[in-house]
Amino acid sequence: MARQQADEETPLLQQQPKKRTPIPWGQFTIVLFLQLTEPLTSQVIYPFAPQLIRDIGITNGDETQVGYYVGLMPMSQWCFESFLGLIFDVTSIVVELTDSTNIARAYAYQPIAWSTGGTLGPLIGGSLARPAERYPELFGNNKFLKKYPYFLPCAVPATYAAVAWLVTFLYLKETLKSPVSISQLFKSRKDKVSLPAKCAVSQEPLGRQGQDVHDEEEPLPLRDLLTSRVLLAAGNYASLSLVDIAFRAIQPLFLSTPVAFGGLGLSLPVIGNILSAYGVCNGAFQVFFFQSIHDHFGSKRTFIAGMACAFPCFIAFPIINALAKSHGVTTLVWAAVALQALVSIGLSLSYGENNQDM
Repeated sequence: MARQQADEETPLLQQQPKKRTPIPWGQFTIVLFLQLTEPLTSQVIYPFAPQLIRDIGITNGDETQVGYYVGLMPMSQWCFESFLGLIFDVTSIVVELTDSTNIARAYAYQPIAWSTGGTLGPLIGGSLARPAERYPELFGNNKFLKKYPYFLPCAVPATYAAVAWLVTFLYLKETLKSPVSISQLFKSRKDKVSLPAKCAVSQEPLGRQGQDVHDEEEPLPLRDLLTSRVLLAAGNYASLSLVDIAFRAIQPLFLSTPVAFGGLGLSLPVIGNILSAYGVCNGAFQVFFFQSIHDHFGSKRTFIAGMACAFPCFIAFPIINALAKSHGVTTLVWAAVALQALVSIGLSLSYGENNQDM
């Protein structure tokens, strides 16, 4: 075998591929367990939210006002998530638990938690709402559940959230070597105490090495972190969340509203099953197809395509209602509902793409 001749451009040391670091499954499983809390708690209310507004009586029987009050709930959720996203994000924990060799693999498992919550949440909300009426042999004599017909579906995710908090508090390890306490974080500059030892300046006088350590370790001010790229990513995420939450709120409202008022007039269990089926399809699509779509089209095109899916999803509402008014809730209407749900999966492409870029 001929020997390869070397010249001045031949590297002296051949670069060896990095060995993939194993995912720390113990800690990563806790993160997935914690991440399931958000979709489970947020999705459980969607099947029965319109009926809850009607039962409260705040609309005084005016069906046209139901959508207004239902819309206030996801709007407050969006505002809260936008604020909370500046402070805490499970994604940041994943970044700190992994490195460049296994972070992509770790991100691939995150849709499992979201799809599981997106499936179980609507199923719980649609199946356990008004249990005294749906299951009279079990809860027919329960005065508490008759008085509070939506307690049971809310108690299930609330219990899960409490267990997730306890597990996280007891077993999730801090990823920062020297975390800054909350009291220290919000102290004014006058009363500000010294940062942890890792941020301290080296004792070497005029030593360049100590100065470099200080420059590298001291946290940057928030103003320096708000670069144009960060602001663009945050704005994209906020816009995507607004569009997605708006659609997820309108969808169950549309499904439960009588046909004469612009909806389909479906029951709570049917609505829960539709939303759960969407959760299964969305999770499978993200796990099996997202990476291929991203690699083929790139980041920008994938995000734009996902956002563009919102247009046919919203336009489909009046079209489906027109079909129901003229033909009734027939196979054609069900096909249109299924097609709308499948197209709405495209919105989730933008979520995955945003996480890739952050």
